[in-house]
Amino acid sequence: MAEVQVGGIVRQSDMVRMLRGEQLLGTIFDLALDDMFWLAGRFVPTDEFATSRPLFTEELRLLESMEEEITFWEEAWGRIVALGIVLDFGNGEAPLGPDDYLLHITEDNYARLRY
Repeated sequence: MAEVQVGGIVRQSDMVRMLRGEQLLGTIFDLALDDMFWLAGRFVPTDEFATSRPLFTEELRLLESMEEEITFWEEAWGRIVALGIVLDFGNGEAPLGPDDYLLHITEDNYARLRY
């Protein structure tokens, strides 16, 4: 099991599962430090992620757009938080709740995570 550390928080994990209730939306594999306080990995979605993908696509579009105000991004992220997605590192620790992380997922299934 790999050790992942972000901002002084260390977790033992090889992957992170995205869950909405009991439903698996996808798994992030090969987590590695990407940038200061951010982890990155390969996201493998399940079919259940299809209904959530447009929210992640819009969130990332707004984040990357310098023409939009931050409030539009905050509203988009709020819609993702409202889904109640938790991130389970599969290491016996409590999963991260929707208010405990930021997660960006690209169309080509690259995931960036900060908690």
